[in-house]
Amino acid sequence: MNPIKQKVESLLNKLLEAAPDNVLSNDLVYNGVDSMKFVHLLISIENEFDIEIPDDFLTLDKLSTIDEIVALIERSQVN
Repeated sequence: MNPIKQKVESLLNKLLEAAPDNVLSNDLVYNGVDSMKFVHLLISIENEFDIEIPDDFLTLDKLSTIDEIVALIERSQVN
């Protein structure tokens, strides 16, 4: 598995107070992420990966899946 995806899933499980081996759906809302948890997740991601997420992506409409978050992180690390 992609190490970035593993870390995002780990951060998400921690945020959801789920077991570390909890199997997550790719869809954030399906996993129980609401707007407050989404903001906390993005802050955790920015801190963990030392990136700044552009304001345009600060909505669940733009980043609604784990895969979309992973792709954003990968793009941010290249630049």
